[in-house]
Amino acid sequence: MEYILNKCPLKTTNGFKINDIKLNLEIPNISSFKDLEINSPIEVYTNKDGKNIKTNIGISYDKSYEVNIDVKDKVDNIYIKYDFSNSDILVSNININYLSNSRANIIIFNKSIDDNNHYNHTNINIKASKYSEGNVSIINLLNKNSYSFIDVVSNIDDNSLVVINIIDLGGKIKLSRLYSELYRESKMYLNTIYMGSDKDIIDTNYYVKNIGGKSISNIESQGVLSDTSIKNYRGIIDFISGCSHSVGKELENVVLLSDKVVSKSLPMLLCGEEDVDGAHGVSTGKIDKEKLFYLMSRGLSKKESEKLIIEANFNKVLSNIPDKGIVDEILNYIDEKV
Repeated sequence: MEYILNKCPLKTTNGFKINDIKLNLEIPNISSFKDLEINSPIEVYTNKDGKNIKTNIGISYDKSYEVNIDVKDKVDNIYIKYDFSNSDILVSNININYLSNSRANIIIFNKSIDDNNHYNHTNINIKASKYSEGNVSIINLLNKNSYSFIDVVSNIDDNSLVVINIIDLGGKIKLSRLYSELYRESKMYLNTIYMGSDKDIIDTNYYVKNIGGKSISNIESQGVLSDTSIKNYRGIIDFISGCSHSVGKELENVVLLSDKVVSKSLPMLLCGEEDVDGAHGVSTGKIDKEKLFYLMSRGLSKKESEKLIIEANFNKVLSNIPDKGIVDEILNYIDEKV
């Protein structure tokens, strides 16, 4: 069945063919879920027979594995992990509530331990109350036969900070979407990594609203495309009337390892307020020849040099993940894929 997914909130000319993505998908039957592995210093409430959900990406499910986290104090890392095997299907609806003056790092980590077909849809709702601090990392290390959908909604109250890291590396179909609202003197940093190889399809759709005055939003995306992979990127920062003295910046950097890839980017700034600072940019191209020559002149092979340059770009994002062991696992995955 053909689905129209990840629709852009504001349509551009049809000639760009980037307003949405049309995919022929067979949505699997959601029957039962295995237990997620949750390691947390605080109590986390789960429900295997969670409510039905209609995601912002555009897919509906009649059942979900529901996880509810109320962060009341300053706590250590919270881990939600699922190792896919035997053609597993997982639709998780994760609700994260940072209460006032609370702080926590939350890591959501999905990976494959075999080469079977897997289907994963991670739906995340983040609410950050006043003076709270959140760092949420969503990591996809599924195998090349899998489908991955990441859908994030965040509401960031006055004087609060949320860092969201999306590491979207695995799967032949990868769709991610974020919608965020920022209120007075709040901050949101979105850091993303994606990789495409073979005939992978990657589609991203980010929409951030600076609503309150002196709010700060920042989007940084780092990507690598090879073979005949296809990538669509949409990013919108919207300065709403009344958000004076706010800042919004957006940057996408894409490294192309093949002449046959398709890379489309649509960064947008919308401005309903005069006294704001907004900027966006896209850098797309092959690896810098001078950097490559310099590294190869030091005895590295071309492939080793390419890996080093790519990992240097990715480290800007990976530095936000507060677990060295998981960062090392991500880097090993990148090494194998490059």
